[in-house]
Amino acid sequence: MKTKGVSSLSYSQVFRITFVVFFLFLMGDAFYRWDGFKYYASFAEFLPNLSLVSLFWSILATVTALLVWLSIRLISSFALLFKWKNAQHFFLFLYLVVALATITYFIKRFVWPDIPLSFYIKLAMLFVIILMSIPIYRLLQNKYDVIHERLIPLVWLFGIFVIISVPIVVVNATLKGKIASEHIASSGVKTDRPNIILITFDAMTTRDMSIYGYHRPTTPFMTEWAKKANLFSGLKAAGNWTSPSMSSIITGKRVWTHRVFQPHASHIDKGNTENIPKLLKQNGYYNMAFLSNWLVPFSRNGIDKYFDIFHKSGNFSYGLNMTGLIEIKLQELFGDNFSLFDWIVKKDFVFGKLLDFMFVDVFEKRDRYYYNLPKMFDTFIHNIGNNPPEPFFAWMHIWQPHTPYIPPAPFKGMFGPVSKKSSASDVLTSRDRYDELVRYCDEEFNKFINSTQIKEKLKNTIIIVSADHGESFEHGYQQHGGPHLYEQVTSIPLIIKEPGQEDGQVVNDLVGQIDIPATILDLADITVPEWMEGRSLVPFLRGEKLEARPVYSMSLDSNPSNSRITKGSVAIWEGNYKLVYYIDKDEKLLFNLEQDPAELNNLYDKEHETGQRLLNIIRDNIETVNKNYLN
Repeated sequence: MKTKGVSSLSYSQVFRITFVVFFLFLMGDAFYRWDGFKYYASFAEFLPNLSLVSLFWSILATVTALLVWLSIRLISSFALLFKWKNAQHFFLFLYLVVALATITYFIKRFVWPDIPLSFYIKLAMLFVIILMSIPIYRLLQNKYDVIHERLIPLVWLFGIFVIISVPIVVVNATLKGKIASEHIASSGVKTDRPNIILITFDAMTTRDMSIYGYHRPTTPFMTEWAKKANLFSGLKAAGNWTSPSMSSIITGKRVWTHRVFQPHASHIDKGNTENIPKLLKQNGYYNMAFLSNWLVPFSRNGIDKYFDIFHKSGNFSYGLNMTGLIEIKLQELFGDNFSLFDWIVKKDFVFGKLLDFMFVDVFEKRDRYYYNLPKMFDTFIHNIGNNPPEPFFAWMHIWQPHTPYIPPAPFKGMFGPVSKKSSASDVLTSRDRYDELVRYCDEEFNKFINSTQIKEKLKNTIIIVSADHGESFEHGYQQHGGPHLYEQVTSIPLIIKEPGQEDGQVVNDLVGQIDIPATILDLADITVPEWMEGRSLVPFLRGEKLEARPVYSMSLDSNPSNSRITKGSVAIWEGNYKLVYYIDKDEKLLFNLEQDPAELNNLYDKEHETGQRLLNIIRDNIETVNKNYLN
């Protein structure tokens, strides 16, 4: 059989095999994504995401095929050196190596996902793959044209899916207001209501704030400012990462009620109708939002429609490397309509890994993007300077002191030496940088409060400072998320300063994050609806007491959001006691926080009666919630 020369090897031949290899890999990854996505959404919601990544992936396959085709002539001499008469044989061997490596990758991913591999083991595996490719190549080297013909059906199959993906993506991307949100015009009723500014910092724990007794001076301004405000020392976060906690603030509901469990679970149960900005707008408030974390699930639930000004995280972010720039642009273009908008650049997807390998950030790390804290405050101050209608409600969610811990000068090095050899896994160094970020937040908050525009509004403005969750550096548990609910990640600040307040107080009672929206409504003289599970804390501000009741925090991301709760962890606080229940492991941790604030001594066996009573409360609540779900 007469074989084709190098010059006659067509682009279409190279494209076929490249396109098929790319899409076989994508299909394998799609099954992996779907296995997690089905926990909180239907296939109808998954399909637009698969269509979007298919379009991106087909473009990359086309470009890759072009580069391969152009490189054939450049390596023709290399092919002759190894006595391959045609460069196509070299590429057949190369594709075999890639195919076997892909199969090995998926076997590792699905069968042994938690086993780490060192660089040398990976190198040895690559060597074995190359050796295995040699006999397979010898079997196929004379069947190159046959292989191409066999690929044609797959090219058509994947090609048809790409063509179908175009209208799916277009419809999904342009379908504005797919969640029905009631258009509510701000009324002019009761214009004497106060303005309300809510500022939440991301991952700010009370354990590292000097205002709450931390030994480092991380919050000197807040400490002075709060002397004429109401400082709550017992606030507990509803969850241990952003999406569930922020959903609890916006709805006043516990996590097991609003059902936001996973990072891409964008649907808040009844979130488009039962939320605080809607209630405020119905009562004459002009609403503004300034958000610097794309995990805040407002846009996808139609909640953004209740804000008159809505600044998404892309307005305040900047890329630290090429991957970050791409991710920010994808978020800006597709973030509101596609929950997996970043699929193509995810850190566990091959293209994302390639980009992270090729590009380090400006700080010589692997971080992708960061948020401009001064720009957030300046943007808000600018909007206030434009004299928006009053009363107004403004919510700023600030990324700092969230990872990456990159404090600017002069704060970097304030609490510990800076070494280029230190890494993110170095707990002490990480905590130094984190504390410096907290100090940086305190200073920027100082500038904000003392800006002329804000000072002019303080006569009729309530300022509330809090966080979505904390940050941990203890118990062998760093940062946040995961199953753990230790105090470092659940104890968060709450400071409420009313207009003209001169006398401060400290409230030590246990309160929950779900109490914040009810408190905002009460301060605005708006009736708290029955669907809110939180209660107003205003009686504490007036020197009164409220009946003590349990407070909950939970991590339920291992459960489908549309099914029964059978896994995860739930914490309950009652008095000095705290019980953490790991549901699927049936593990219980009981602490007396007054005697053991570091949570080192598990009392469950010693004080079994107390532990069992708290455990029964958790189980009864889960049983009640699960009655709404059949499976």
